[in-house]
Amino acid sequence: MGRRIGIDLGMTDSVMAVMGAEGRPIVLKNKEGKPLTPCMVSWRKRDGIEEFLIGEAAYDYCESDPQNTIHPVRCLTGRRFSDAHVEETRGQVQYDIVEPTDETEDSPRVILGGKEYSPTDILAMILRKLKEDAEFRLGEEVTHAVASVPAHFSQTQRDATRAAVLQAGLEVIRILDEPIAVALAYGIDSDYWGYPKSALVYGLDGDTFDASVLLVIDYVFAETSIEGDIWPGGSFDQVLVDYAVEHVRQEYGTDPASDRRAMIKLGKAARNAREALCVSRAANLISPQLILDYTGGFIALDLEVTRSQYEEMIRPLAQKTLNLAEKAIKNAGLINEDTGSPDLSQIDCVLMSGSVARIPVIQHMIVEMFGENKVMRTDNPEYVGALGAALFHQEDFLFCPNRDPDEPTKKCGYPNSPEATICARCGEILVPIPLPDSE
Repeated sequence: MGRRIGIDLGMTDSVMAVMGAEGRPIVLKNKEGKPLTPCMVSWRKRDGIEEFLIGEAAYDYCESDPQNTIHPVRCLTGRRFSDAHVEETRGQVQYDIVEPTDETEDSPRVILGGKEYSPTDILAMILRKLKEDAEFRLGEEVTHAVASVPAHFSQTQRDATRAAVLQAGLEVIRILDEPIAVALAYGIDSDYWGYPKSALVYGLDGDTFDASVLLVIDYVFAETSIEGDIWPGGSFDQVLVDYAVEHVRQEYGTDPASDRRAMIKLGKAARNAREALCVSRAANLISPQLILDYTGGFIALDLEVTRSQYEEMIRPLAQKTLNLAEKAIKNAGLINEDTGSPDLSQIDCVLMSGSVARIPVIQHMIVEMFGENKVMRTDNPEYVGALGAALFHQEDFLFCPNRDPDEPTKKCGYPNSPEATICARCGEILVPIPLPDSE
């Protein structure tokens, strides 16, 4: 058996991780030297030769031919052509989504180079690149994977994801719910509480949101409630795109929304600005050659957006995620008996994940809702799904159940080899604490 990796299959980007030499998961960079691989596939033909560009290469090329660039694709995976989300996505993307010509009801098809491909085919191309990149970094064959997916995924969507992993040449260890992967990455399973705890996993990227309530008992996780939503247009970036479109219309009398290339350029500019606004008080939507104006010259967009402006744009979206989180808490049975409303005090910790979860106003709203001492953060919330997926290989490790020598209120939790009898970290004899009966 070759190496095994954890993969977080995001809507926008994917991340790989592997267990490191010290028994801790580490993020693997792709061949381009970046931890995030865009979930994009482009087709092009040069000198009579057809080729697929995947990941960073597709991201760089997509402006040249947006109609032959597929992104996003995860929102189509495992859905029927008649699905409302597929119809919504068709109105947002620059490529063609069509009904299968073979008259199957299996899934929609996307068009690349004039040919039909299923979403599973596209996802498999991305996964194959991740496999090859991991092998390049590790210097050995990668044969197995744990892939994390949104908790709200249906069984059909999970089966389609599994099929894509297999098509990419990887054996599937587990299709793992992202909230469980996130909880593993944060290490809340290794805390010695002595009694069950409830955790809210708040997962927000550019296109999807999941709020999941987990009941945690030692190393056992039970998802007691899940709520979520999908925004195929990437709403937290789309508000900036819409702002820029309206500016160009008013300032130049030209509508960039009618031009596929211009919209791809604005999507990139919006993402860059959103990321900059997480650390700066202002950012610029920049596109030097956005679109031709009525004189035949290019419009050079350089539009400043302040953080306060952006916060006002996204506040309704952010509030929507909090409403869904409250709904998840209520559906988990954590209710104030006097008022019948969600009892937020019964949530012991909030785990933040996803690239958009780093936006300051969202962090502030979460802290206001639950309290500073309950919110757990990380510098790179977009990595936690992959890190948790890599950690899921628990059959390869014997986690130390003894007291942490530095923090006696917690467990040591060190991942020792299965044959170990003494913990390599704390030096105590490895005698596992039995888990509670499933009944």
